[in-house]
This record gives sequence, C-alpha cells and structure tokens, in this order.
Amino acid sequence: MIEAYKSLEFDVLLNEISKYGSFSLGKELILNLSPSNNTLLIKRNLEIAKEVMAMINLAENYELMSVADISHNLEKVNKDMFLTGLELLKIVDINNSVKEIINAVNKSELDLTNLKDVISSLTILDPLAKSIESSLNSFGEVKDDATANLARLKKAYTITSDRFDATVSNFINRNKDILADSITSTRNNRKVVLLNNNYKNSVKGVIHGESQSGLSVYFEPDAFITINNELQNIAHEIEEEISKVLFSLSQLVKSDSLHIANNLEILAVLDAYLAISKWGYGHNAVVAEISSDHSIELINVAHPLIDSKLVVKNNYQIADGKTLIVSGPNTGGKTVTLKTIALSILMSLCGIPVIADSAKVPIVDNIFVDLGDQQSVVASLSTFSSHLVRLSDIVNNVTKDSLVLLDELGSGTDPKEGQALAVATLEHLRSKHAITLVTTHLSGLKTYAQHSDDIILASVEFDEESLSPTYRFIEGLAGQSNALDIARKFNFPSQMLERAFVLKDELLSDEEKLIKNLEVKEKEYLQNLRKLEAEKEELALAEAAFLDKQAEDALVGSKIIEQAKKDAEKYFIEKQKQADNLYAELLENHKELNLQAAKKIKDKMNKAEDQVKVNKKAEHKFVVNDHVRIDGMQHVGQIVEINGKNVLVNVNGMNMSTKLNKLDYVPMVKPKVKPRQVSISKTSKAKMELNLIGKNVYEAMPELAKFLDNALVNNLSSVIIIHGVGSGVLRKAVHEQLRKHKRVVDFQTAPQSSGGLGATLVNLK
Repeated sequence: MIEAYKSLEFDVLLNEISKYGSFSLGKELILNLSPSNNTLLIKRNLEIAKEVMAMINLAENYELMSVADISHNLEKVNKDMFLTGLELLKIVDINNSVKEIINAVNKSELDLTNLKDVISSLTILDPLAKSIESSLNSFGEVKDDATANLARLKKAYTITSDRFDATVSNFINRNKDILADSITSTRNNRKVVLLNNNYKNSVKGVIHGESQSGLSVYFEPDAFITINNELQNIAHEIEEEISKVLFSLSQLVKSDSLHIANNLEILAVLDAYLAISKWGYGHNAVVAEISSDHSIELINVAHPLIDSKLVVKNNYQIADGKTLIVSGPNTGGKTVTLKTIALSILMSLCGIPVIADSAKVPIVDNIFVDLGDQQSVVASLSTFSSHLVRLSDIVNNVTKDSLVLLDELGSGTDPKEGQALAVATLEHLRSKHAITLVTTHLSGLKTYAQHSDDIILASVEFDEESLSPTYRFIEGLAGQSNALDIARKFNFPSQMLERAFVLKDELLSDEEKLIKNLEVKEKEYLQNLRKLEAEKEELALAEAAFLDKQAEDALVGSKIIEQAKKDAEKYFIEKQKQADNLYAELLENHKELNLQAAKKIKDKMNKAEDQVKVNKKAEHKFVVNDHVRIDGMQHVGQIVEINGKNVLVNVNGMNMSTKLNKLDYVPMVKPKVKPRQVSISKTSKAKMELNLIGKNVYEAMPELAKFLDNALVNNLSSVIIIHGVGSGVLRKAVHEQLRKHKRVVDFQTAPQSSGGLGATLVNLK
C-alpha cells in the first residue's frame, strides 16, 4: 500500500471493513482496495454500495456464508487429479449461493440496476450440481447406487460379510474353551479372534500378533482365510469404483472450470460490496456524491476510526480553488481534521460510504501527505530534513488534480525562515491549483491567509476554562496555540506564566493585536450563535413533546367519557330490568291490595332514571362557530365543521369529533379583540399524506406531530409520510418520532407506487 495511505491509517480501516466479509477472496479484495480516478467506475461502485445498503435496510440482502475459495481444487482438476467428495460438495455450495444471490436481487422491488449488471455475469451450473448430488450424500460419501457396478459390489460385500459372520459365530461356539474372549477383532484389515496362548500351535491358522498381556494372540483360523480374502478383494474393487466415480465427477468440474472460476471471482466482488455496505449501514454512513470540480462538502462528518461515542462530528465546506489552513493548539484535532477530509475522499474513490449526514468529494489523481514527526533514522535525517524530503517530492510532482496534506507546515526550524518557506510552498501549490489542506502554528502564515481571498482560515476550538480541546472545527476563525494556557496544567510557577503572557503581548505587532481582538469578538459571537441554535433545538423538541402530550390527553379524556357513558347506560338497563321485574311481581301477588303502591314504585324508578340519564339537548340549530360544551367535558369549544349529525369541535386547540346530540349550546359575548386560536384543520376528506421533502429535522418534527394528531382525530387507520431518500437523516428522524408515538402500531417502507424508499407507510390505532 502507498505510504501516504498508511499515514492516513487507510489500511487499518480496510482491515476493519474486511471483518464483515464472508470468505477469503472477498476479504482479500477489500484489503487490496485502492482509489480509482475513473469517474464512471467510481460512481458505479458508489451506486452499488447504495443499492446493497438499501437491501440491508429492508432485510433483503444476499449472503455468501457457504462460499469458500476453491481455486486450488480447480487447479487439481485441470491437472486431471480427482477431488474428494467434500471438495466436490463445495462446488454445489457455490452454485446454490449463485442461485440465492440472483433470486434475492431479481425479486427485490428496489431499483438495483448496477447490482443486476454485476450478477448478470454469474452462471448457474445446475447440471453439474445435480450430477454431484446424485452421486454423493451430504457427508461427501459416494452413494451405494452411484453406478450399477458399485451397487453390485456393495451387495456382494454385504452377502459375503453376512456369510462370514455366520462362519465366525460357528467357530466361536465350537471353540469357547480355547478362546480368551467371544468377540472378534480386526488386524491388518482381516477379522481375527483372541486365542489363548497355550493353544496357538494346536489350531491351524495365521497369528497376527499378541495381546498386551501376552496371554492371548490375535488368530485367523483357516476357516476365516478364504472369506477374509473374498472381502478384501470386494473392498478393493469398491475403492476402485469409488475412485472412478470421483474422477468422473472431477472431469465434469474440469469442463465447467472456467465458469466456476468466473463465478468465484464475481462472488468475491459481491462479498466485498456486501462487507462494505454492512460496515456503512452499521455506522450510519452515506454514499458521497462526486463533485464536478474540486469542491468538498462534508456535513456532520466523523473520522471512521474514532469511537462513535467519543468522536466529534464537524462540517467541512471547501469551494473549488480554495486552500484550507487550520490552526489551534497541539492535540486539538488539527491533524484529525486533515485525516478526516482525506479519508472521506479516499474512501469514496474506493466505493466506501462516508460517516456523515451528506458528502460531496472530488476525484483526485494522487494524494500527497506530510503528516507528523516522520524522522528517518536509517537515512540519518532530522525531523526537519524528513519534512523537506517529502515537501520536495510534493512540489515537484503535484498536479491540478492532486490532494495535498501538510501538517505543521514550516515548523522545525527558525520561525522566520519556516514561515517564508511555508508561504512560498503555498503560493506554488495555489499556482498549480492543487487541493491543499494545511495545519500550522505560525502566526505569520495566519496573517498571510487573512489577506488571501482564496484561502479559508479555520481553527479547532479550545476550552479556556477546562484548558482542553473540544475538537470542534470553526471556519473563519484563526486558532491560538494556547501554549501558555496549557502550561498551567503542568504546575509552572504562576509568576513565571504571568510574565510570559506580558511578553507575548509585547511581541505582537499592531496588526496582530488587532487581529487578536477581532478573533476574541468573533469567538464570542460564535459561542452565542451556538447557544441560540441549541435553545432553538430544545424548543422544537419541547413543542413536539407538548403536542404529543396534548393529543394523548385528549384521546385519554375521550376514552374516559365514552366509557363512563357506557357504564351509565349499562347500570340503568340493569336497574330498569329490576324495576320491571319488581312491578310484575307486585301485580301478580297483590292485584287488589297493593296496585297503587306498585305503581308508585314504578314511577319512582322511572323518575330516578330520568334524573341520571343524559338530558335531551335544548332545541337549538347549531351552526359553525357556535360555542358549545361536549358532554362530560368542562372546557367550552367552538364548532369547526358540521356534517349531518356529526360535528367537529375545537377545544383548547384540539379538534374532536362527536355528535350534535352530545352538545350543549353556550351563549358567548363576543370580545372586542378576537382571541388567537391554534387548531388542527380538518376537511371532509382528511389528508392521508404528509410531504416533508425540503424541510430540515427541526421544521419537520412539529409538522409530523400535528399531522399525526389530525389523522387520529379523523380516525384514519393509515397514513403516508414522504421524506425522500437523500442522506437518510430526515427518514431516521421520522422513524424515531414514529417509534415514540403511542398510537403508531407499526410502520414500514411504502410500496414502490407510493414512493418506495422515499416514503414510510404508518399504521395507526
């Protein structure tokens, strides 16, 4: 691997991705990945990664768990050697994987144009696989009926073996007195018995050795020899027939070896694509777009090798023709900034997704790197000399399409000379129009950048209270080295440090002092802006939570009212039955004496019922905007819509459906100033779709909450949320909000006719 890639730890990243591979050839392809500068090839690889990640998202992805590298086996058959049964079964496994992959890709509803192009080169070898499976069992053993001759030999062996068993049994029964045991053993592939040592010369046969105790011998009587010979001969013929079967199958493999080798090569490519996509999906990565020029745009991007719980994500936007200079304290993240940008470009040119919300990168022909302290002991070069060697190589070989990373440019020597060399280097690289990313501590280089329109000056933030870096990238603000601030952590005498601060200010030029004051003010502005953005985010979340709670409370209240009504009706039905039964009983038993008393009881029950039952509403012709109170509710609402006997009432900003006979008219005096109302609109045809395309998360979430509330009020059982595909951030936020909503039964990707991956179908309860 090129040294520049190693200095970016690209080999470490490839090793991590290769762990997602299924077999050796796929892993090997990943470990040997290198960037391409072919635009069509790069875009194709990125599109395939996007397609496979989409399959993983829908659990439709293919797998290659049973595939193994059989290159050596193909070499054997091409030399007319035969394969073992297990080696032949591996070819069947490969054919099965080929069919499963083709089936998984072709049956998917996703647009997998590029992936289908890859699998179109695969060849299904069912005739070969069937020949192998018809001759071998699942353990790789040749089946008894693989050939007619093998079946005959197996039958003959069984008959002879049965005859031999009878002979052995007869011999043992007749010679129990001279045998040490009544069982048989096998020695030299021949059946023998254990004969007492005292009788070894009194019985005809062949001795095949003594037992460990020496008290008995392994003895083959004359009666065994002939049948043993027969069994040996048949067994030998069986082995020869099995070898013929395996050789015949191996010749079939040889005839298809080119197709098998081609399948193996394509399966390795597919395994590499799958491993890359699994890594990308697991890290919430996105496929980058390719810039038409040298512009770079990485939004909320993370270094791929830093723990996701610790990494700080940043935005990097570098327009075409711009040079980036990053300043700030040591261990503050300047080098990580360069590596993150370079790795994002390198990964994309290799078809690997980038851990970001969105990404756009250029195609480069080479990456030149001078990072860190790479002092060469072997070449007897100092740190500065090592930098000069690499810098000389860069300036002499750079092109307009090169990416150049220079860490601590101009350091390691006299500041004035280092600064002069740094400025000259930058001017040369700018004249070549190379994409240049630089880190520096030199104040002169920062001043140079501030006077150049095509240079972006940025810094990594330093928390002066905790005296530690935050690793947050800030564009447009030069960073301080903060060496004196950091020195406080190392127990320097306070008086000495105070003197150092005074000397530092005295050494600053008037221009540097002015720039420093501007930097302080700009830093304060950025901090206030960040605080406002955080408060805006908290406000949006609070608003969404409030709307959720409001909808939930309204639904719970409605359920309580309905249940109370049902309980009341049930109670009065029971009481009515009791009254009727009592009245009938009184009439039957006291027809003459207690008729009036029974009637009084009946009237009393009816009166009690009338008092508790829901009163009939006073005659009033309700119209839109009438103020009313719904049965069981304390708050007064306003009629929004009347549809026959159905009515929609707005109560405290929440629309509720009910019946006209459930309303009480509440006369209201019109106020001089019309109060401001917030309501959820409802039409006779409730909207079943919400289009969030073009909105950010903070705009979309409140709108999603209101839409769901309105859908529930309108008793919709399912709705569609249109969020688009894009970077996946909006879709992820929508899914997260849906998971939290108590009235969402489930949700899934919408059918292709309703938006496919760009939309989500939501089922409500």
